[in-house]
Amino acid sequence: NNSNITSTNTTSLSNTNNSGTITSSGNITFNGTFVNTGTANLKDTITLSSTTTGNGSINVKNSTTPTVMTMTGGSIADDLILTLENTSTIDIKDDSILNLNNNDTWLGTIITDNGTLNFNTLKTGTINNLLQGNTGNINIKSGDLVLNNGSYINTPVVLNIYENSNTKSINKKEDKEFKLRLKENDSK
Repeated sequence: NNSNITSTNTTSLSNTNNSGTITSSGNITFNGTFVNTGTANLKDTITLSSTTTGNGSINVKNSTTPTVMTMTGGSIADDLILTLENTSTIDIKDDSILNLNNNDTWLGTIITDNGTLNFNTLKTGTINNLLQGNTGNINIKSGDLVLNNGSYINTPVVLNIYENSNTKSINKKEDKEFKLRLKENDSK
């Protein structure tokens, strides 16, 4: 449990319960479980290898160098409020799961590298930015996924589009077919 943590160096947190504010402008790693009912303002290099739950906020902030959050075997739950600022990146690797919904703001880049992106309608007024689908799964469960120029979904990605979803623009990096499956809505 913590009130406030401020880190400007390399920090590793395991099985963390945050009810205050975590501010990091260095290298920070989360392992085990991360229950966040407070605020986490993160920039520079972030490694998330934890199951992240709670109803707090995680802000992947702009920095003087591009901020990269690498998810390695972790997950970010639906209830968390995620803000991905415009020069920041989340790289979903190693069977990690990123859930986005109407609490979240996506202005930066999301990369799938053998991870899963579950997309639901985002917060009103949020503009989706870049999606670089290299491998893994992209599940568009509700809302409109609008991808900006420079976005792509490569052949190995499995793209599932559910009934209540629309995609307005998808640019493939390679001139190959990708797997497209229309899904009926389910409770997952």
